[in-house]
Amino acid sequence: LLRNNCEIELVDPDLRSLWRAISMAAGGPGKIDVHWTTGELLPKFKPFDAVIACETLNYVENPERIIQNMYDVLKPGGDIFCSVEARWGWAMSSDVAVGGIDAFLGDGIVHVEGDRWIKTYKRDDLLALLHPFENIDIQASHFAFSGPFELCTGYLEAEEAIQMESRLREHPISGQLNRAWMAMGKKPL
Repeated sequence: LLRNNCEIELVDPDLRSLWRAISMAAGGPGKIDVHWTTGELLPKFKPFDAVIACETLNYVENPERIIQNMYDVLKPGGDIFCSVEARWGWAMSSDVAVGGIDAFLGDGIVHVEGDRWIKTYKRDDLLALLHPFENIDIQASHFAFSGPFELCTGYLEAEEAIQMESRLREHPISGQLNRAWMAMGKKPL
């Protein structure tokens, strides 16, 4: 986005993530302002064309509040893009804590030692969460850096990964074991 000369407001509670973003953006086109806060305490920004939440809704107590805050800062007709950890596929990945099978079989809340928890989502959960938006499109994503299918296939070039994703989505078993959900929608005019 910065390379395309966009103006970005970055919100993250993790200082290391903010520092890394600033380091990567230094000297480039575009404009970035960083805010050490959370989506629950999202500042009242000027209206934006788009908001992006990449796997943040998994780690918060009130994802509905974050969705409402994102909705509030969007211009009418603005776009939301988000991704969340998927319930079934995430439980198979390499970064799941010991005992994670209980979340797979139970409520989808994964308790992580030294952390609080991670809420995983089924497709219908994400669709319900995004209810204020229209034209919602939700896609499964199997091929993630810590996902089980990438661990099996190794590094793939982008075109090969896209082809692998298509094959995994079409398969009757792997189609249900996606690592994440990706969604986009629009704020009504």
